[in-house]
Amino acid sequence: MQGMKPENKCRETLQKLYQLREKSAFTEPAEALALLNRFLIEHHQTLQDCPNNTLRPLVDELGSLAEALIHRLRLSFKQSSVPLSARARKQLFVLLDSLNVSEQLFKLEFRLAGTHERYSKGGAEFNEARILSVHERLNCKQEHLLALHHARVRAVSLLILDCFQAYVPVPERLYQHLHKVARQAREYLFHKHHQGWVSVRASYLAILMLAMVNPYALRCEDMEEMLDCLRHLSGYVRLRSEPTESMGRYLDISGRIAPHVAISKGYTAGKRIFVDVEELFSDKARNDIDKGCQHQLDRFLARLQLFIIPRKTRKKIKSDQEQDQKPWVWVTAGFYSAHQQLLQQATASGDKINTRLALSGIDWLGTEDSPARKHNSTAAKKHKPLELNLDRTKPAEDLNYEGIPKGDRTPKVSFNRPRRWELIDVSDGGLRVRWPEKGKCRIQVGDVMFIESEGASAQKIDTFYVAVARWLRHVNEQLDVVDVGVEQFSGQWSAFFAYPEGARMGQAESWPVFISSTNGKFDYIILPTQESLRGQVLRVVDHDGVEQRIELGKPIEQDVSYQLMEVACG
Repeated sequence: MQGMKPENKCRETLQKLYQLREKSAFTEPAEALALLNRFLIEHHQTLQDCPNNTLRPLVDELGSLAEALIHRLRLSFKQSSVPLSARARKQLFVLLDSLNVSEQLFKLEFRLAGTHERYSKGGAEFNEARILSVHERLNCKQEHLLALHHARVRAVSLLILDCFQAYVPVPERLYQHLHKVARQAREYLFHKHHQGWVSVRASYLAILMLAMVNPYALRCEDMEEMLDCLRHLSGYVRLRSEPTESMGRYLDISGRIAPHVAISKGYTAGKRIFVDVEELFSDKARNDIDKGCQHQLDRFLARLQLFIIPRKTRKKIKSDQEQDQKPWVWVTAGFYSAHQQLLQQATASGDKINTRLALSGIDWLGTEDSPARKHNSTAAKKHKPLELNLDRTKPAEDLNYEGIPKGDRTPKVSFNRPRRWELIDVSDGGLRVRWPEKGKCRIQVGDVMFIESEGASAQKIDTFYVAVARWLRHVNEQLDVVDVGVEQFSGQWSAFFAYPEGARMGQAESWPVFISSTNGKFDYIILPTQESLRGQVLRVVDHDGVEQRIELGKPIEQDVSYQLMEVACG
């Protein structure tokens, strides 16, 4: 292309771009986006030399193609399981590299937006562009630049959210770039387009606030819902160079330390900022949002206070060199499977189900066959939670709710089996465990678990207890090792089955529940979320078939899979 005029080079590059678009339609999104990145590198100088009149169609085509490919890649990546497969890791790296593509396009867009200045100078150039007045042209330029700044901040925010939802650490440069583009947007928009800056600031603060409360302790869909709510609440958060008496804490903005890790006052000036969240606790903030957002605000504030108040010191397990063997625990994941495992502890009946009790269902048909993410509708359709394949039109083939089949057959039920997990460390009321295999880990935040200790861990934690997964995170560079933070439900828990008051056992559907008691008196109950609205008065049956009447009290905690409530009478 040497010796060609810049405009001719630009047109030839545009033709090559059309060819790339056609090719990308039949190519994996990760590979297609990598090709686009290489295209921009190879034709960087040509794009710099292009006259503005021929650059415009090129930038439009590049932007359209990049947006489509990033969208395709993000949809594909969100279907990945944990730990990430080799294919998913490649997708993630290409997705992070898309930041280079986006930045090159934004620079070209800013260059084109700057050419609007000529319309304010009059003369021949002005006479050739009488479609709009000078004032209208300048307004058009400001709106265009506002859209560019907003899109730039949003592009970085989405990449950070991608890392959160894959439970992988956010690269240091992403946080650095987020603060950089937000600062540049403020410098341009604060005085020229203040209302525009408010909208850009909302996107910036929302992802920052989500990062402050450790999103690895949230489900993917909860992250998105909370992020949307935080955008509406960003006006109640203040960023200050120095602290006030208001509630808040210092935040590192160098990218070296994750936002959910608080830093000290003595941290290097210019690399930290004080986040003032006092107004988020006001009635004004609460009344400014709908009920759905109020629920997310409550969850956010509850989590936020955990990070403002100092955390308890963990009791670190000795290193591998200091002990004869690695400590480990048996983990049974999922509400129904954990219930079944606790039931077996009480009955010591092996794999048999007590026929006096209800056959209530299973969790995931085994961890290997479960859907990767619950917000992934495609995966959810592939893996139904329970398929007994019974012909309900034939009475001889049916099962009653007590789990007693017609005839002499034994019901075939598949629960998640206990797995050995490595015990990494222990804290008061919880522990950190590591997924022991290279295969898929189907644990999600909020899953109920049953923990049993043996061997070296028996001296570290209780023999067994009911717990919940609070956070997940990849912990190595290869992104194939996952740690899970587990919190114990305090108290002594037993496995029961419950059914509505007034119905007869065997004629009404029952469901599994966990109940804690002190000196024979029931204190709390954990029941499946979908069953929490079946009535306030229940009959519960223990493993010996003894029935009791209980009344549900106020709710303590609710998640997607379970609800923890007080027992008012029982």
